Amino acid sequence: MKKFNTENWNRKSQYEFFKDYEDPFFNISFNLDITQIKKTCKEKGHSVLLALYYFSLKVAHEIPEFRLRHYQNELVEVENMVMGSTILNDDKSFSYIYFPMEDSWESFEFKSKDILKSHHTNPEFVDKEYDMAVIHGSVLPWIEFTSIKHARRGDEKHKGIPKFVYGKIFEQGQKNYIPMSVEVHHALMDGWHVAQFIEKLQNYIDSI
Repeated sequence: MKKFNTENWNRKSQYEFFKDYEDPFFNISFNLDITQIKKTCKEKGHSVLLALYYFSLKVAHEIPEFRLRHYQNELVEVENMVMGSTILNDDKSFSYIYFPMEDSWESFEFKSKDILKSHHTNPEFVDKEYDMAVIHGSVLPWIEFTSIKHARRGDEKHKGIPKFVYGKIFEQGQKNYIPMSVEVHHALMDGWHVAQFIEKLQNYIDSI
């Protein structure tokens, strides 16, 4: 990670305004059109969720604000983010696993499936929330949610890690959708940046 210079940042005023809020996070939930990627995954035997993780992580790397974090009272920019994901165990408890970014969707899926296989062989609850270069991901495949609230430990505002949640796939007309929630720190970005994330993610999915 490297220190981020706020002096010439066009959001310096907004950063100073929101950084000391008790709860500076905002959440946007929307339905993502996954018709094309679901079709491609079925044809190639790929995982829809791993595909969404890959392209979500790819877009997050492309938008600088998604790489900003608070660290030791400074604003820093991280690189090479991983997708930290909850995973449901056989006994219906859950664990955390971490998928590193790769150069291609295929490579990401191949390595992620190895990580999943290894975890199911030896499941354990490992928390790496201290790592700043991460996106927190989760999936609720049973629920077509329209909003979501995350549990709080109290120090999240001093980190600013984005959270992505994916819901239950559903059909509407001739299309397939999945609910998705994006939660981010308002001192680090605004609604415009989330809109850019949604647009870029949709474009990647549609171009598969």
